[in-house]
Amino acid sequence: MNRSTRLALIVAVIAVVAVGWAVGTRRDSKAVLAEATPQDLSRAAKSGLPYVVKVGSNTCAPCRAMNPVIDALAEAYRGTVGFYNVDVYQYPNISTGHNVRVIPTLLFFSQGGKLVHRVEGYMSQAQVTSAMKSLGMIE
Repeated sequence: MNRSTRLALIVAVIAVVAVGWAVGTRRDSKAVLAEATPQDLSRAAKSGLPYVVKVGSNTCAPCRAMNPVIDALAEAYRGTVGFYNVDVYQYPNISTGHNVRVIPTLLFFSQGGKLVHRVEGYMSQAQVTSAMKSLGMIE
């Protein structure tokens, strides 16, 4: 490997590490929604509203990057769709009960509390909105 190739590789690695650090330490990545408990999810199932549960962890960079997305959607669809954050380490029974293998995972529930859709991995606000529209949760 020649010197210029090695230098390019080092610069690329530094850039990847810097981007990862920046995503992981963004100030707006802290969730506004409180962590949901099993009791919160039980009430959500009985609320008569469809709801979305983000299963993740505060130690997961993609999960933290989704916090502003979920918070914005919770504000935009307040009273129409419920939004909840569940920490996999705090409530492992929720994640195992829904067969969550990857975080973040979004679980979409119908008005009656039935799981109707799941997506593993990061989703943008537009992608979550599109999924909610296709599931009939919003118009």
